[in-house]
Amino acid sequence: MALPKREGAVTLGTCNVLRVVGRVTPCRVPHPTDRRSSVLELTDAGRDALSRSRSEVSAGLEEFFSKVPARDVEEFGRILADPRSVLSEE
Repeated sequence: MALPKREGAVTLGTCNVLRVVGRVTPCRVPHPTDRRSSVLELTDAGRDALSRSRSEVSAGLEEFFSKVPARDVEEFGRILADPRSVLSEE
């Protein structure tokens, strides 16, 4: 399964830990459009760990939300998608 490329901030310390444990490649490549940033590349072990953690989080969320009425889950999803909608209702 190919994982989508995502952007997000990672501190240098976190980057170093991920490198030491073999989850990202040792070299950082300059970001193509943001010179303040670098691009990290996951190793095979990093991709495996990310895939496993996504599966575990997904299973946990499914178990949690299985106990919540479907209408409430839909409302929660709507609020997460646009939190301002709740603020404008007040």
